[in-house]
Amino acid sequence: FWTYFAGVALMAGGLGLVVPRTARLAAALDGFMVFCWFWMLHVPRAITNNNQNEWTAVIEALAVVGIAWSLTLAPRGDEP
Repeated sequence: FWTYFAGVALMAGGLGLVVPRTARLAAALDGFMVFCWFWMLHVPRAITNNNQNEWTAVIEALAVVGIAWSLTLAPRGDEP
């Protein structure tokens, strides 16, 4: 269930990024969702397993969060 739920949430966020009216909210919520995964999934796995692949996943997830949240600061198409 949670895998499908997360997939639908990411797809909805992606569609929200395409629509200028909802782009900032979609970017903020997508970033928040991945940030939660960062703390609940990636960091504990990296600490427990302590291998290169897990630490790469930590950095990758944090980069996705940064990209998503930076989109909340980007000017929208309908702003001067």
